[in-house]
Amino acid sequence: MPHHSDDRPEHDRGQPHAPNRASPAGTAFLDLEITEVLKTEARSLAREAVRDIFREAMRERLSERLGPRLRAIAEVTADALADEVETNLQIEALIQRQRSLSEDREEQLKAALDRARSARPEPPAQRTSGRRSGAAKRRP
Repeated sequence: MPHHSDDRPEHDRGQPHAPNRASPAGTAFLDLEITEVLKTEARSLAREAVRDIFREAMRERLSERLGPRLRAIAEVTADALADEVETNLQIEALIQRQRSLSEDREEQLKAALDRARSARPEPPAQRTSGRRSGAAKRRP
C-alpha cells in the first residue's frame, strides 16, 4: 500500500480535508465541506467572468479608436506571413522534386551497371603453367 501524507481512506483523499473536524461514523463518503468548495468555485468563475467582460470592453474600445489602423497592420502582417508560407511550400516542392529525380537517377545508374555486368564477357581462365602470376616474361 503506497504511503500518503494524508491519513484519510483512499476514497476520501480527493476531497477537501478539515484537519480538526471528525466525520461521524459511516459518513466518510459524504463531502461535508461542499458549501465551501462551491463558494470557492463560484468566486473563481466570477473572477473569470469579470476578466472576460474587461477583455470584451477593451476589444470594443480599441476597435472604435484604432480599428481601421489595426486592421491595416493585421492585413499587412498576414500578407507577409502568407507570402513566406507560399515561398516555403514552393521550396519544399522543389526539394521533393529534386529528391525524386535523384532517386530515379540512382535507379537508372543501378540498372545500367547491372546491364553492363551481364553484357561483359567472362575473363579467360588464367594458366598456371609454372609461371608465377604477375611475373614478367624475359625476352633474349
